[in-house]
Formats: sequence, structure tokens, C-alpha cells
Amino acid sequence: MRNWENVKIEDYVLTYSKSNRPQYHSCNWCGNPAIKVITRTSVVTGNTYSDFACERHTLDWQQGLEN
Repeated sequence: MRNWENVKIEDYVLTYSKSNRPQYHSCNWCGNPAIKVITRTSVVTGNTYSDFACERHTLDWQQGLEN
């Protein structure tokens, strides 16, 4: 996680369209159903990114924070 700072892992909240239909999102890395939102800032550019993550990729980010 040396390339990232201010990493936040937050619950994915299901939102609804104006016609009251649920808006499901997929993991940005593999397309599986999203369960979390990963927000982080690039150490190189200073840009902040937010991506939807499935269970597996959430675990990858959590493990990266522990190391």
C-alpha cells in the first residue's frame, strides 16, 4: 500500500433511481457484486479514487492496510 494513503473501506449502500429501482454496482476489479467502497489517495499524483469492491478485493485492501 506504499502507493496509497488515506485508504478508507466503507459499506456499500444500495441506492435507488428516480423510478425507485435499485441501482446495483459491481466490483471495479472483477465484476462480482459490490459490498464495499474503497476510497484512497495516490501518493504519486494526489488524486483521490473511489471504487466498488467485492468481498475478495475488500479483503485484499484490508490485508494491505495491516502490512
